Amino acid sequence: MGSCWSKRSRYSVPECLLQNLSNLSGDLDRDHSTLMVPSESLASQPLPRTLSSPPPTLPQGPFSGQPSLSTPLSPSSPSGTKVEGQLPSPCLPSSLPLPPTASPPSLPPLHSSVPQPAPGSLSTHWPTPPESSLVPSHSRSQPTPGLLCPLREVAGNEGIVRVHAPFSLQDLSQIEKRLGSFSENPSVYIKEFRFLSQAYDLTWHDLCAIQASTLTPEERGWIQAAARQYADQTHLVDNTVPVGDMAVPATEPHWNYQSGQSGCQKRDLMVHCLLQGMEMVSKKIEFSQIEKRLGSFSENPSVYIKEFRFLSQAYDLTWHDLYVIQTSTLTPEERDRIQAAARKYADQIYLVNYPVLVFDVVPVTEPNWDYRPGQSGCQMRDLMVHCLLQGMEMVSKEIYFDKFQAITQQADENPAVFLNRLREAMVHTHLEPTSTPGAIILAIHFIYQSSPDIRKKLKKAEYGPQTPIHELLRLALKVFNAREEAQLREKAMLQARALASALRPLATPQGGQGKSTRLRRAGAQPRSNPPGPCFKCGQEGHWSRCCPDPQPPTKPCPICRQPGHWKSECPHWGSSSMPRHRGHPNTHLEILLALDLLGLLD
Repeated sequence: MGSCWSKRSRYSVPECLLQNLSNLSGDLDRDHSTLMVPSESLASQPLPRTLSSPPPTLPQGPFSGQPSLSTPLSPSSPSGTKVEGQLPSPCLPSSLPLPPTASPPSLPPLHSSVPQPAPGSLSTHWPTPPESSLVPSHSRSQPTPGLLCPLREVAGNEGIVRVHAPFSLQDLSQIEKRLGSFSENPSVYIKEFRFLSQAYDLTWHDLCAIQASTLTPEERGWIQAAARQYADQTHLVDNTVPVGDMAVPATEPHWNYQSGQSGCQKRDLMVHCLLQGMEMVSKKIEFSQIEKRLGSFSENPSVYIKEFRFLSQAYDLTWHDLYVIQTSTLTPEERDRIQAAARKYADQIYLVNYPVLVFDVVPVTEPNWDYRPGQSGCQMRDLMVHCLLQGMEMVSKEIYFDKFQAITQQADENPAVFLNRLREAMVHTHLEPTSTPGAIILAIHFIYQSSPDIRKKLKKAEYGPQTPIHELLRLALKVFNAREEAQLREKAMLQARALASALRPLATPQGGQGKSTRLRRAGAQPRSNPPGPCFKCGQEGHWSRCCPDPQPPTKPCPICRQPGHWKSECPHWGSSSMPRHRGHPNTHLEILLALDLLGLLD
């Protein structure tokens, strides 16, 4: 025959094929994935023939027009040998198909598990997937897949089938990074989850794996409960939709995901319910940020009303949602005042338009309204929101009036600025500053909440609170400006005193001498013939400082407050804190002179 054939029998396997089988068996031990053999390697191997019979026809494989090389060896025969008269079949696995022909493959049903090879055989009956499909993530002989594809189409014994490949750790890491945190940003999570469900054929196990790796147990419980609640509500309208426990099963439902089977529809319904549950839970999560956004109603009612109106327009709130918002952002007193004002407003419009009871509009307990489209629940909810907003407006005016009454003038505040603050605070109350009652209330608060000196002047107004506000402002400005002038004059007086003290000579007399220091130093005598009598003795012809017989004064000394001596003879004259000139006892004249020098004397 040839040197390449074995010498054992007439029909033996080529040694090159045995070497290939040895290599392939080693690969099968290391990797459970399917193998592909190039068609050129098969074509290069010669097939053995008998000398007396034509070549036998090989059995057909899974592809039409393809001969199969998967006939196993007999366990009793030695490797690579056959009994006399039989054609030896090379020991190649079933995953080594010949090149496909032009005939299309048929579609077989899905195999639940891969069959194991028979004892003593190196071949399996599980088909090899096409090269374009992704291999399992645990394969070490092939590269890691780039993106997710849980359901993969592979070639089976009878055609293309769809099998499930679980997510790898790398896949779950990519999913978790892409979805992010549900609590921090629910909208991004829902958007990415919807993309995953539309881009890939996920299974129940895939959905559970995504939720388990990207959600906290509390979030997962909330979403699944909301999804089942949505399915129950939909079931009441369309009985073809299963109830919540069947639409979102808690355990593996073993759905069939093949084309034309019901598993894909059930999977899509589960995804839809989960997305609706995420939308419902995202609203509850955002409620935790509502308190910060609304702020305090008593401190700033305008901002609170504005944000509450935005929430009612942006979201389909329920009675329970409105109750939670009021409970978490209002004090019990504020909530009671707003609800009472809302019912009062509903009572007023009830007489005109709405044939409903007051407590039906703003109910105290859960009214169990139906919020589905076309039902009356949405209309009742909108009416309740409208009444609550009107009640907030009414209560806010009362709050602003309390703040209006608490406004007082600061110590150095201009009366015009104070009046503007009163007017701005009065705008948010139930009074108009331009109306007659509003003008009187404004005048009363302007008079009695001003500074003490201005209030004293305004109380003397001829018409009291009925005086025009511009006239009251003129009087207040007059007092305020006079206050500033008095402060400036007092400051100038202090400066003049300091200047007069600095200009005085430092020498002062230490005793009761009748002559001035200037006259003693110059040796001059005082002028004769004074214009009047001496005030010390009452006699004419001499000055008081030269009186020969001075009499004690009738009043105490203005310096030491002691009787028996004159001011010029006071023993405490030199111990005064500010030295005074003996010849100029009148300090007022010195101050006037200093004011004149400073240019502050009118």
